[in-house]
Amino acid sequence: MRYWKSTVLVILITIAIIFLLLRPPTPIGKTTVNGFEVTFIQEYSLNATIKGVKFYNDGWRAHIAPVDLCLAWDKAANAKHISFDQKHRGCWYSYNEKNTLKKAYITSHMSNNHIIPANEQIRSKINSLNTGDQIQINGYLVESKGTYEGKNYYWDSSLSRTDTSDGACEVFYVTNIT
Repeated sequence: MRYWKSTVLVILITIAIIFLLLRPPTPIGKTTVNGFEVTFIQEYSLNATIKGVKFYNDGWRAHIAPVDLCLAWDKAANAKHISFDQKHRGCWYSYNEKNTLKKAYITSHMSNNHIIPANEQIRSKINSLNTGDQIQINGYLVESKGTYEGKNYYWDSSLSRTDTSDGACEVFYVTNIT
């Protein structure tokens, strides 16, 4: 009987932890960008080196996030044997045999950021950025939903530093950049 009670307790605690981890984050604010509702999920700030800047003009994603910034920080920003490339609204890296950083370290110290400028001043600053620039960038990771050309779309930010591939990018509403 005692074994049964402790097993049930472990199962209940596990279910509670899973529930807490999987529940959606509590929104901390909202705004509207080009007809899309943008919900602030988490404050976000990076001190990073720009490894790539890619501008977009077509499609619903470009309608709210017209630029992607591939960013790296700490040792990943200065590693000589890592190269970065942007394609398909993602940032990819490769390295040669002289690289000494572990793959997990690189992945957790770089990100592709779909940038939603908070205003025209921020948009202007972002439009002047170049690969190699050192930046401090602040704002919010967001979820967005809206209609573009008669279709409904939803786009949410990654909230993890260790995820990869589809869905791993940050959807970043930028309020300040220096």
